[in-house]
Amino acid sequence: MKKLTLLLFSCLFIITAVHSQQNKYHFILPLPEKKLSKSLYSNVEIIDSRYDTTNMGKMWFGIVNDNIDQPPAPSVSQQLKDFVKAAVDGNVNKGDLLIQIRFFKFTDIIEKYNHSGFCFFRAGFYVKTKDGYRKISTIDTTLQFMVTSVNSTPQKFFRQCSQGITEVLTENLKRQASGDNIYSLYDIVHIDSIEKSRIPVYNTAEYKDGIYKKYSSFKDQIPDHKIVSVDTTKDGDIDEIKGLTAKGKEIKVKKQDTYALIYKNTIYLSTKYGYIPVVKVDNDFFLEGDMSTTGYMSAGRQTARAILAGFSFGATGALLSTLENKQGFKKKFEMKIDHIDGLPIKMKEIETEAEKKAKLKKEIKKTAPVKETEAPQEIKKEENKTEPQELQPY
Repeated sequence: MKKLTLLLFSCLFIITAVHSQQNKYHFILPLPEKKLSKSLYSNVEIIDSRYDTTNMGKMWFGIVNDNIDQPPAPSVSQQLKDFVKAAVDGNVNKGDLLIQIRFFKFTDIIEKYNHSGFCFFRAGFYVKTKDGYRKISTIDTTLQFMVTSVNSTPQKFFRQCSQGITEVLTENLKRQASGDNIYSLYDIVHIDSIEKSRIPVYNTAEYKDGIYKKYSSFKDQIPDHKIVSVDTTKDGDIDEIKGLTAKGKEIKVKKQDTYALIYKNTIYLSTKYGYIPVVKVDNDFFLEGDMSTTGYMSAGRQTARAILAGFSFGATGALLSTLENKQGFKKKFEMKIDHIDGLPIKMKEIETEAEKKAKLKKEIKKTAPVKETEAPQEIKKEENKTEPQELQPY
């Protein structure tokens, strides 16, 4: 029975691998069916500020967890341009619209018999003026749809997402700029830096020691609890934390109820597998830690975003790694904290020592010179001087 189970699993793995290599899903935004007569803009420019413009997430369709890749042509930027061009009527105002794509990803959550798909879209909309650019709006939206079955096709889910994105685009085509702030093109490209300049934790070298239950309190540097004690293991890892509530009650701090800990001016992000040290480099917070490549947790915006990053949120905002899920695969990544929602963004995978050695051996094998071998000497067959005997019939 065990051999049969192993054989079936092996076959499933091979099918999954082949399917994953040969079938990459591409999101295509359909053109609008009707013209928009009240558009304030007829021209559009796109800035794609996404860190990774090639991969748009992963989703389960059928028996595999496949990548949703940037389509080879047209690009997402070109699709948005084509949409606006097809949406506006020829008699509308000749305003110039600038759209900055900042985040655009897909993921899903499978819980028992429910399969939920999520589309995350973060973008900035600006109108061009003679003095620069004025902001129309900033969109940070999550579109959630039920996937009818595991065997459903991605096209149906993408159509549902397209409807939501279409509403966002058409709504901003009718909006006027709000506020008096003028942005240069340089400002928009570096909008992250402007946003971080307004977040206290990004503008100090002296962090406030304490226990932070949510990212909101962490970024504002307002601890939820004071630290009473921090116990460590022999290896120096944080083992147990005791805190003091606002009412003066001493409590044992649970990882699942904590977003971060700041102790002796060092930041630690709370995960299911411990507290990971965080370092600040060039006005960004980085950490290295294990995460899973897939996740199965309860639905919700924060949970889905966390699974996309490789983590899952607890009820009060703690980062819980999903490594123990049977469907997950353990990988170590360098991550950067998103300054808007506090979630880690995968930057690059960190190779293990075993992977480094295997890679090095492979490179050495490729570059090693081929040894010259002596040409085989020709062996002369000795002539048979005897006459062949005539074969007699039986």
